[in-house]
Parts: sequence; C-alpha cells; structure tokens
Amino acid sequence: FPVTIGTHISSTSDTSDIKTEFEKSDSRLNSVYNEIRSKLTAQERLELRRIQREWLKHRNAQCGASPDDFTNVRPSDELYRKWITMQDNRTAELQRMYPK
Repeated sequence: FPVTIGTHISSTSDTSDIKTEFEKSDSRLNSVYNEIRSKLTAQERLELRRIQREWLKHRNAQCGASPDDFTNVRPSDELYRKWITMQDNRTAELQRMYPK
C-alpha cells in the first residue's frame, strides 16, 4: 500500500497530536545528538555530523519525504508515524553508540 504523503492545509488548521509527538521526537533526537557532540573532539564531531547526515538521507528515502518538504501541505499521520519511529530508533541508537 502506498503511503499518503500529505494533504493541503490552511493557516487556520489545528496542530494535531501526531505533529506534537513528532516535534517531541525530533527534539529528543536533537538533544541527544547535541549532548553527544559536546563531548567529542573536533574530528569526532565532523565524523558524527557526516554519519548523521547519511542517516537523515536514509530516513527521508525510507519515508519518501523530508519534514522540510512540507510548507503548505500537512504530512499525513502515517508519514508522521514513520518519522517518529525512525527518529526514536535513531535516538536509542546514538545513546548506545555513545553511552554517557
């Protein structure tokens, strides 16, 4: 079954719970990434950035879209769920790769 990518929204649309969940997931991932980054050497930070950019390309390819692709279109709940799952998995993966 194909994934529904998005639907047109107006400026008066309500923010859904799934969007809030996505934003929290994104925030957790960014917090963990930045915490790890702050403890690395300059060379290690460059490598982490390279790896994370590759992961972002992979996420976007797996989901068929990037969150940045949506300005006047609201992503479908299904697409939000895919992003959330991938981001939560990546957060856990980073925490395993770089324990405190």
